[in-house]
Amino acid sequence: MEKTLFEDLLQSLKEAPASRHFEITLPDVTAVREQVGLSQREFARMIRVNIKTLQNWEQLPMVVIAIPPNGRQCLRQHDE
Repeated sequence: MEKTLFEDLLQSLKEAPASRHFEITLPDVTAVREQVGLSQREFARMIRVNIKTLQNWEQLPMVVIAIPPNGRQCLRQHDE
């Protein structure tokens, strides 16, 4: 590939808008837990995570939460 062609291609990639943009709103773990009326220990047990993990989630301002599928099912059943 010619150097100028490569430079043109590289420049066009830099100028192109991103094809995908995602914004994720993370839940307030403490608010969710309090809404269902459970202690930290009960909530951690229900969503099947270690209580220390839950405590870390509640202390950090932003965290990616991956609740196991069976934990989400427990939340749905508890809400009903």
